[in-house]
Amino acid sequence: MSNKNKELFFLELEQLRTENQRFQQSIAELQSNLKILEKGEQTYKSLFAMFRLMADNTPDLFWATDMECKFLFTNKAICEKLLNAKDTQERLVKTDLSFAIKQNIKNTTFSTFFASFLPQQHLTIYNDCTTLNN
Repeated sequence: MSNKNKELFFLELEQLRTENQRFQQSIAELQSNLKILEKGEQTYKSLFAMFRLMADNTPDLFWATDMECKFLFTNKAICEKLLNAKDTQERLVKTDLSFAIKQNIKNTTFSTFFASFLPQQHLTIYNDCTTLNN
């Protein structure tokens, strides 16, 4: 092996070592970030479990909907008293209108309560439904 080839070999070897160190450092950073994410997820789950426990043990009605009026969160009280849902998971991806149709809009408390929260574009459909089913 000539001197020039040896120099190129050692230069490439040094570059590979440098790249390997960067790669190892990247792996260490990713592992550290993963631990941080896992800790955050544990905290989130713990806080959600605590909130769920508090929400389900109060007689007040708690719910959250997305922009399409689909339920994201309901507590036990609203499921039992207003939605007539089996459990808090039944409401996932359903709208208040779907619960109203399920009840055939016989519960006037339900229809007047949720009508006040519906966006204008859903109010016409909602009123049409209540007219048809009354």
